[in-house]
Amino acid sequence: MKQILVFLFILFPLLAKDAAAAAAAPSPALASDTAATDVAPINYSINLMWVGKNLNRKQMYIYPARNGSKKDLNVKFLKHIFEWAKVTRRDGIVYLWYDSEMTTAKAVENTQSLINKIKSKHPDWADIVFKDVRSLPEVVKNIDVFSENVPVFFRIDLLRAIAAYRVLTSGESQYFVHADLDVRPLSKRELFDQETREELINFGIVMADGKPLEFENSFQIIGNGKPNLLLAMKKGIIDINIGRAQHILGGGRWIDVDKEEDEKDNTPGDTHPLEQVVYDSYRSMFCYFYLLENWGQFQFRDPTGIRNLSNFFGIDRINPLINFFRPLNQRIEHELEFSHYDGAKRNPSELEIKIPKKVVEIPPSHFSHIDTNILVKNDPNKITLKNFSKKLNEALNATAAAAAKREFEFDNTFLYLAVRNNYIQDTVRIFNTLSAEQLVRALTTVSPQYNHVQATPLNAIMEKNRSELLAALVSIIRYKFSDNRELMDLFQLQ
Repeated sequence: MKQILVFLFILFPLLAKDAAAAAAAPSPALASDTAATDVAPINYSINLMWVGKNLNRKQMYIYPARNGSKKDLNVKFLKHIFEWAKVTRRDGIVYLWYDSEMTTAKAVENTQSLINKIKSKHPDWADIVFKDVRSLPEVVKNIDVFSENVPVFFRIDLLRAIAAYRVLTSGESQYFVHADLDVRPLSKRELFDQETREELINFGIVMADGKPLEFENSFQIIGNGKPNLLLAMKKGIIDINIGRAQHILGGGRWIDVDKEEDEKDNTPGDTHPLEQVVYDSYRSMFCYFYLLENWGQFQFRDPTGIRNLSNFFGIDRINPLINFFRPLNQRIEHELEFSHYDGAKRNPSELEIKIPKKVVEIPPSHFSHIDTNILVKNDPNKITLKNFSKKLNEALNATAAAAAKREFEFDNTFLYLAVRNNYIQDTVRIFNTLSAEQLVRALTTVSPQYNHVQATPLNAIMEKNRSELLAALVSIIRYKFSDNRELMDLFQLQ
């Protein structure tokens, strides 16, 4: 009877050399106490992308404007590019990625002409530079993977990772900011707030907070300060998913590990199941990154078949590496937010690990499993980062006007979003407007819009070391509310 082995990842021949370099160095502590100013961006690029599903030779621009309408083109495409260029100013550069195989040279020329005409009137805006995804080495070597035969969302998700890897490793940018066209543009201050800078120190990446999903890849900031992250992305996102597409295009079949093997839904050569595979690869990529950082190890009960990169990540399926990842010690386990279980049985669907996130205004996911009751499009009552300033002004004016009315309740979603995004001035305005009693309620109750147990502004303040924000709030409390014991106790003030 074959003996069941428990062994570490360093035994794998093709992957051992990657772990060896990390293991040779002392186990690094996460840089929780490092000054956030250490990663003040030297240069960064905003990376926008439009990749067509297929080639339409009649299309006048790289974006499929309705009937070639410039108005439609502006509202759905150009406006977003110009807004990013405007808020970025001369601090960075805007790259517009397109696929020359899915558009015509004339369409590219028409689009460039329109953009250059408007941009020439605004010299203070960031430069807008066109980049063809067909120039990326991985695309050049794997033309079939980026053809019409492969789902467009798979291609876009994969191209996004490839573009980030190439821009960062070439030294073009210190930080690669990717945003889908319908993500609200953010200034340098909003992009690199204190919490984000801390996450970039520790992990080299932040992704969009994708409630109710765990995260969204429609917005990302990736830095070049974590070589192991870039290596993990190359192997755990880029190389393996190119291999997966090649496997299916060669007649292979994709296996969904969360479901029974269904011959009807996953027939040989059918690339449709690949649509969300790049997104689903991120959790395993993070586990691999944490291994390379010497923050954990992999433990497998059966080594059969786990011999190379393809088998390790899964060439015909997603191997959920989180099932086998174990942090090296309790401190790292806490820092990586790793959830574990007592007893022999484990539920893989409930295992969690740290994925650095940032609250940004993103549209609902294109995948159908999203709960549309949670993410409601065009809800005029929903507080978003796009309408945040306007609605906050309305709410604070109403609060001031109704100061004598005890029944008036301030929506603490404003405070929650202000704190999560390190909007110091807005947080200070809220503290200066509300009464002590209103502040206590606002700080300690769950946001009605983000209705989960941790979504209190106080938890958001305490979950990261926001020294500048805390100093401002403590100053207000000591000056204005020193006689309110409950408020003083919340911030542990004497």
